[in-house]
Amino acid sequence: MQLILALLLIPFSAVVNSYVLQCLWDWFLVPGLHMMPISIGTGVGISMVVQYLFKHLVNLKDESTTAEFIASAFVHTVIFPTVFLVLGKIFQLWLM
Repeated sequence: MQLILALLLIPFSAVVNSYVLQCLWDWFLVPGLHMMPISIGTGVGISMVVQYLFKHLVNLKDESTTAEFIASAFVHTVIFPTVFLVLGKIFQLWLM
């Protein structure tokens, strides 16, 4: 059950993370370093590469329950990107 949920969350997580990456990129790197803006598709690619290199996408433990897995997946898929997006917007409004 956990494997199915994990496989269903991967595309959603990639899109959410790429949207956050695109926003942060546009807010800080485009004006600060005069870089080109990126699209959602490019954001998905960069996000997937970063997740592949630095993060474990799925941590399946035999002793974790489905409820614990869903809670952990929600935190990593929704809460963390939202916190980064809100903090990035606050810094962008404060610094720029």
